[in-house]
Amino acid sequence: MSTLINDIKYAARQLRKSPGFTVVAVLSLALGIGVNTAIFSMLNAVWMRSLPVRNPHELRIVNWGGHNVSLSYWTGGAADGAMDSSGAQVYNSFPYPLYRDFKEQVKGCSDVFAFFGLNGLTVVGPQGATTTDAMMVSGDFFEGYGAQALIGRTIDPRSRTCSTYYLSLLGERIQS
Repeated sequence: MSTLINDIKYAARQLRKSPGFTVVAVLSLALGIGVNTAIFSMLNAVWMRSLPVRNPHELRIVNWGGHNVSLSYWTGGAADGAMDSSGAQVYNSFPYPLYRDFKEQVKGCSDVFAFFGLNGLTVVGPQGATTTDAMMVSGDFFEGYGAQALIGRTIDPRSRTCSTYYLSLLGERIQS
């Protein structure tokens, strides 16, 4: 133990003798620790934390793919297509009637719900126009996702058909 104390005293004396080196060393350590903390915090928030929903480990997303690129127009556009390792196009959007058929015929899932991201929407409010992102979701999205409304209500079973009026839910990004 006395050797450790002597080594710390010697290091402090050497750092006092060369203040320029001490400043550079302290700033380098502070910058390195700060950058590592920031990167870990970002990775922790994005990849390591589970989603704030009921049973996040049970969530699955269904994609479809094929080599026939013209199939992309069946879903409403080729914008969501990406190539897999075999060169096939992979899509994650389905026509709503196909989703309904899938929901009726699938076995072994507690809930099946649909969603589609809409990016770059213009919203006009009292302070003017702004660009935001949105999602189109099926009527059972909130129930299946396990999300609760902070104020008001989410989409309920009466509003699950395409023939009902349009609904809009306002939300804010989850910041944790």
